[in-house]
Amino acid sequence: MEPLKENSNCYMPAFFHMSLTFPFNDAHMVLYNLSKQNLAYFFHEYIHYIQDLTTYWGLNNAYVYSEFMHEAVNQIYKFPYGNIQMPIKVDRASNNIGANQSLIEEYTGDYKDKNPFILDVFMKKKKCCFKNSFFNEFEQVYLKLPKGEEIHFGARAIMESMAYLIEKEIAPGGTSVNEYPYKAAESILHMIYPELTTDTLNIIALCDMSLQFSNPAKIFIQTIQEFKLRNYLPQTPEEIYDYFYERPIIHMDKKSTLIQGLVEIGITTCERLKTYLSSSEFKSFHEMLNQMIGIGLNYRINNRYFILDIVRNGNALYNVPLLKILNELGSPVIKDVTNTYYMMPSYKSLNNNLQFLVAVEQIYKLFTGDLDGCGMYEWCEKSIKLGTKTDDRCIFSPWERCQDKILCPYAVLWKHWNLSNYKPEFK
Repeated sequence: MEPLKENSNCYMPAFFHMSLTFPFNDAHMVLYNLSKQNLAYFFHEYIHYIQDLTTYWGLNNAYVYSEFMHEAVNQIYKFPYGNIQMPIKVDRASNNIGANQSLIEEYTGDYKDKNPFILDVFMKKKKCCFKNSFFNEFEQVYLKLPKGEEIHFGARAIMESMAYLIEKEIAPGGTSVNEYPYKAAESILHMIYPELTTDTLNIIALCDMSLQFSNPAKIFIQTIQEFKLRNYLPQTPEEIYDYFYERPIIHMDKKSTLIQGLVEIGITTCERLKTYLSSSEFKSFHEMLNQMIGIGLNYRINNRYFILDIVRNGNALYNVPLLKILNELGSPVIKDVTNTYYMMPSYKSLNNNLQFLVAVEQIYKLFTGDLDGCGMYEWCEKSIKLGTKTDDRCIFSPWERCQDKILCPYAVLWKHWNLSNYKPEFK
């Protein structure tokens, strides 16, 4: 798993937190005190947060990571109590969990940051290397570069392209970025159907709607090609949204509509994420998920043009549609350059339990062999509400804290998942 990032500021999909390369004071007027450059960085990452909660891609991504976590824990249960070797090996070839995770990785695309000279755009068919009941092969989009080099264009480049275009409209002042991934969508559109690029909102709309599918890059390319073949030039970017909302789609091998598919994955993901902390004592965690995902779905159902509204209202500091979302959702967990954590509250206080999803990410990194400690040390050290005291275990063996009287977020999960009798070890 790689973060979405711009100039080392980054957002972690599926786990709802961002990291910033500048101090972020959680005072009431914090956004108004940021430099233009830092304001651009913040809102770029915040667009990724909106993408996470309002697109099929974002919601499905969270679901797939949750599937992996549950399978990894079930794998641990098969071993006797005591030391357990990391990383956890999950058989990806024999079940839907492995298939879903493989597809997410295949559809994400390359994590390159460069200025390529694009010669052509083409699709490759790839056979499934995992058990799957819906299809035997899938399509990937590639950019042809000089000297035979290729870049795999996928969901990440679409997300970054969309966030960068919105950032330029509502928070100009950011530094220059590389062509890939931040301008990839615009470059491809210029190459295939340049007439569509006369309005930046057309590009944003195509990115946004492509993210409502499991394979965004394929949808992005096929839609542009279809528009060009029909010589169809939308009079307004709203027409692009209408095109997607009104056409039937195939979802899980069944005929459906875009909204039906989105609502289904929203409900499924919400219920799945609740199982991270499944007992009634975590009711507030469940309510947070209901409200967060519910707000995201509500925007798609009741105002399909809300992204256009945000862009058209300009300056982020006085952008009523954007500030409305910020007030409703609050912010994801924010870690700044001083390793201090913040959360800008929602007026419903619905994001008060997001730290548990950040803790899930820490254990995910443990299970995949990327981290043997916990990256939330500063959170616990400075959080008065938690009442925990940090020590060396936080860095070297955070799972041992599940025996403490007052539990940190990591320890809450480890104990709740009945892992208290297991001790991770690395070769």
